[in-house]
Amino acid sequence: MHEPRAVSVALQKGGVGKTTLAVNVAERLSSRGYDVLLVDLDQQGNATRAVGLEDAYTGETHIGHVIDDEDDTGPHDVIREREWFDVLPAHEQLDAVESSIRNATFGELRVKHDVVEPLLGTEYDYVIVDTAPTIGPLSDSSLVATQNVLVPLLMSQPSLSGLDRMTTQQLDPLRRELPIDVLGVIPNRLEGDNEERRVLSAVEASRFRDRLPAFGRSREFDDPDSPGPGIRKRVAFRRAWRDGLPLAVYDPDSDMVERLDAVADIVENGGVEDVEHDA
Repeated sequence: MHEPRAVSVALQKGGVGKTTLAVNVAERLSSRGYDVLLVDLDQQGNATRAVGLEDAYTGETHIGHVIDDEDDTGPHDVIREREWFDVLPAHEQLDAVESSIRNATFGELRVKHDVVEPLLGTEYDYVIVDTAPTIGPLSDSSLVATQNVLVPLLMSQPSLSGLDRMTTQQLDPLRRELPIDVLGVIPNRLEGDNEERRVLSAVEASRFRDRLPAFGRSREFDDPDSPGPGIRKRVAFRRAWRDGLPLAVYDPDSDMVERLDAVADIVENGGVEDVEHDA
């Protein structure tokens, strides 16, 4: 029997495919019959737009009202239903929401108390949060609320440096108080070159080597039956985004749907080690 779980998809570096991973993992979990809520806490609202909810980004009622102690707005006043999963959308005023969290007493607990705790395990089996790509109150509150992290990682030095920053400046300090777990580090948007090999080798030699899924290891470079390690760069991802659809809905025959299912396995099983042991 599965355990209800909230997960932040996070890296303190933009442009790593964080939103794409969050949307598609939410859809893969939903395809298994689970009730899934996707929460967009990125000020840019990319996940909100990626599922065709552009109007919600400028709506009158938003998540800022939900986490305001002086407002009686509840999450269901903001949550929108999509065919695949429900969405708590981002809003153009999330910068102001972040400021309110920063200035409030125990503001970092608002997302946990007002969104995750009332909904997880009662109405939703999984809550997937697309976080802000910066270190700050919104991303901190997401990690505090979920206590589980998926890290999408480009095989580039700036992306690797973003992982180092998030670890030393955010995860390690929070872990002094909370049992925050990195469920998986997911090599993302790979094309296949020597720099990717070098960076992936560095990850395999780091503290996160046991968080790489089987499909994300460097041995996949040399497997003739493999497209290569990680989630590969595919034009279908961009086309699905354009149409406001998850990849498996837009192109169910894409070879990356299986990889996204493997990431959903990590969420469902609570980590890479459990998935590999089961295999």
